[in-house]
Amino acid sequence: MQHWENLYTDKTLDIFLRAVKDSFDSDELIDDVIKLLHRYNQLDRDKNNGILSNQDYMTLRSEISSSVFKIFKSITNNYLPILPVNAIAGTESGHQYAVEGHEIEEWKYKEGIASKNRIGIRVQGQSMEPLYVDGDILVCEKLLLGNINERQKVVVVDTDNNIYIKQIKKNVNKLVLISINPKYEPFEIPLADIKEYWKVVNKLR
Repeated sequence: MQHWENLYTDKTLDIFLRAVKDSFDSDELIDDVIKLLHRYNQLDRDKNNGILSNQDYMTLRSEISSSVFKIFKSITNNYLPILPVNAIAGTESGHQYAVEGHEIEEWKYKEGIASKNRIGIRVQGQSMEPLYVDGDILVCEKLLLGNINERQKVVVVDTDNNIYIKQIKKNVNKLVLISINPKYEPFEIPLADIKEYWKVVNKLR
């Protein structure tokens, strides 16, 4: 996944802008990025050709940097990376992929979503109804097993890369996965067979 916090620095404005241009399909965002890239490249050319003094160059570069920083903050605060995998609200799933390190399918805009270090995963199935229904997008952040509260709803990824959204109960060396919909029976997964845990902190439609 793209970590914009690691990519954005005052020395890599052009690299950051090009990455944003290649990652997003928001017309408004892309228009702003292209304009800033053009200004940034023109600024460097004017400096190298002696058109700008060092003082003018630094002033204009600071203005561009401020505009790029606003784009950076907008991305980290308002765009959630959605992964092309489903959290199965049932007892069985087809072969998928581990959440960690997966390619991003899209960046979904939601003002004030606080997307830093979080990902979006779609719900598939009915076992977590009525709280989560098929097609909901879960806003998730990664957890260690010791930090999981049994009242939380958790996305669990096992070593076969099956991905489940469940309520959980710890049982010695096993994890009991519990559905909200009473039509679905609980089932267990050995802790040794679990690869990742993601806490559900919100949902989108």
